Amino acid sequence: MGILATSTARQFAIASILVVTSLTVGHVKSASGSTAGESNVVVRLSTSVAHADIDAGAESELLRLMNEARAAHGLPRLYMDASLRFVARQHSTDMAVHGYVGHGSLAGRSFLDRLAPVVRSGLVGENVTLAQTVGEAHTIFLASTGHFQNIMNAEFHRVGIGVADAGSAGLAVTEDFAE
Repeated sequence: MGILATSTARQFAIASILVVTSLTVGHVKSASGSTAGESNVVVRLSTSVAHADIDAGAESELLRLMNEARAAHGLPRLYMDASLRFVARQHSTDMAVHGYVGHGSLAGRSFLDRLAPVVRSGLVGENVTLAQTVGEAHTIFLASTGHFQNIMNAEFHRVGIGVADAGSAGLAVTEDFAE
């Protein structure tokens, strides 16, 4: 696949997926003004990679930045959950290798489908984006009302963060939240 032709096209792809999804597993009801249909949103890219390496350092940095933002709002820290991280890493890798970004997958699976084996019930949320750096990803999430609400949701106590190298597209980032 070719590389996105311009920075404008890349920014359009990122803006197109700044859709947030927060749902209750099992009941699939909206938690942040989102609808169940947003859990399958996918934007195809004109770039992909043959293999996407996981960047554990970037994941730790995003957790640190997220917890700093929460502390500034008087919220307790989020804890990295190994099961949620596994799911987030799989999704970030899938996005990078198959050239897309979104809450769904090209196979038609929603983020609820991905989280169901590791979260039996309760509120869940997901943030996804492409960014050139960890700082840019965090800035994108804080600038989007829905993503910001996921980060600041006091009901969330656990998070799984997956960051995969998406080549010229930058970093494929997934943050999966649970109570």
